[in-house]
Amino acid sequence: MVSKFKLLFLITCCIGTVMLSAQESDIKVRIFSNEIFHEALFRPKNGTYFITAIDSQRMLVDTIIEVSSAGMDNLLTITKQGTHLLLFKGRRALGRYHGLYFIAGDTSCSFLFHLNKKERWYDGSLYIWSTSQSMVAVNHVDLEQYVAGVVESEGGNFPELEYFKAQAVLARTFAIRNITKHLKEGYNLKDDITSQVYHSRAYYRYSDLIRKAVSETRDTIVVDSASRQPIFAAFHANSGGHTVCAEDAWHRKLPNLVAKEDPYSVGMNSYQWTKRLPKKDVQEYIARKLGLKVTSELIAAIDSFHQPVRLNHFRYQNKSFPLRDFRFHFQLKSTFFDIQPDGNQYILSGKGNGHGVGLSQEGAINMASQGFSYKEIIYFYYQNVSFESLSQYKQILAEATQLAF
Repeated sequence: MVSKFKLLFLITCCIGTVMLSAQESDIKVRIFSNEIFHEALFRPKNGTYFITAIDSQRMLVDTIIEVSSAGMDNLLTITKQGTHLLLFKGRRALGRYHGLYFIAGDTSCSFLFHLNKKERWYDGSLYIWSTSQSMVAVNHVDLEQYVAGVVESEGGNFPELEYFKAQAVLARTFAIRNITKHLKEGYNLKDDITSQVYHSRAYYRYSDLIRKAVSETRDTIVVDSASRQPIFAAFHANSGGHTVCAEDAWHRKLPNLVAKEDPYSVGMNSYQWTKRLPKKDVQEYIARKLGLKVTSELIAAIDSFHQPVRLNHFRYQNKSFPLRDFRFHFQLKSTFFDIQPDGNQYILSGKGNGHGVGLSQEGAINMASQGFSYKEIIYFYYQNVSFESLSQYKQILAEATQLAF
């Protein structure tokens, strides 16, 4: 049994270690960010966790309990009660708190977090508080462990080391560029597509190769050659043989993201697709977007719509609208498609998967399998870029991490 004095001493030392690492390389990521939940389960998977109470100003104020993966009774339940949290160990209530901080004893610690019938495995520490609508869970994790989790979540099913290296560098670059994105909410990034998908630590089939890729590119990011600032590291599944410039996709001119031929994506798994749509739905949608009525002339233009190269707009007479609107409305894989009439339907024959901006994951996998290095892959998909050490951004990372706590 750990004495209260000894536990307090261990917690104090642990907090000091955690805060020191946060100054160097921690990042704070909101997990289960799209879930509304009022109860969650916490269990150590590896190592020991020290649970501390947080006050209304989000300051550490008290020590509560220590739980270890080696212990039999180590499952904790957190329940929302208004803007407070109730903590239980088994059926025993431990108290009511503004927030809870589950502090990892060392860098090898990991935990399981379960809510809404979903369970995920994370490295690092966990901070939980309650809002009027839901509980909020934030993973305090080493940047490189986070990068490994992102690589696996975003595209970890293809065992090519140089591809994983390219993805690791881009994930790290995105994190640094967007490190202040959610400071007002109390964290740096979210775990969904609005930031980067991060659904767990890396632990699936190719996790060892992913961690090797992360380690061998440690601290490396991609910057604009002129400004020396981290680039917007966009990527997608497959370009369909031709990437898209950022301005066409998002109305944002980004000098590193230009349109170009991409032979490496041709013939890959998601290179081609087809979809059938009712003629009436397509004709009425296009007419509405153009501010016109459905006429025989417009129908003829739709029937013959063809893209020998990627287009960004559907044009008819002196009117047009972005093809990305058509894509989202009809839930298409890409904007790169031809239309062919077939009875009362249209057959859309398309190429590519995703917005088409930046790196094509399947193209990068193909390049890696042909012997290209991760730097050659990135140079191919991004223009006027160079590689830089993260060391000069450490202070920015440390400040943003501390402000998020």
